[in-house]
Amino acid sequence: MTEPDPRLSPIKATPYLSVIPDRHPRQKVHANLGHAKNAVIYRDQWRRGIPEDCVIFEWKNDQWQVLYEIPKGTRGDAMPWQVK
Repeated sequence: MTEPDPRLSPIKATPYLSVIPDRHPRQKVHANLGHAKNAVIYRDQWRRGIPEDCVIFEWKNDQWQVLYEIPKGTRGDAMPWQVK
């Protein structure tokens, strides 16, 4: 096995997990937070609010921790991460 190039710093990506009950797969790991948020917002296709409770987790301290809980009926423009 070759040694890693010392000029390159290790990638320190934080994975995110979206849990959407009526999606298959129900749980999906994302490479960044934007992808996890988009997975939830996509549920509000017709601007009527998401049809089920969704959760986004962040990998922190070697375990999944809840980052956002999005209740059923939340519209895309009222997501908890929206800047007020």
